[in-house]
Amino acid sequence: MLVNKTLPFEQTNGREHVCVDLTGVFPLVGLGVRDFTVGQAALKVASSKMAKYEKVCSDNQHVFMPFAFDTFGFLAPEAVNL
Repeated sequence: MLVNKTLPFEQTNGREHVCVDLTGVFPLVGLGVRDFTVGQAALKVASSKMAKYEKVCSDNQHVFMPFAFDTFGFLAPEAVNL
């Protein structure tokens, strides 16, 4: 893991509070004997972050958005939509 930071911020329209978790991963770490698939590491970390933080942010009236990317330039869909 290169970067891992969860930051609450208010969008400029003032209507919604958002927690953003910024996570960068190096996709070849822990590859082992499995085949390499582009974006697999970023998608996996985005999914685990959603499971870990979505309810906590929701309970505090925030929307949770994982911004996950890998060092090869892949962005998880949530990061693209941000």
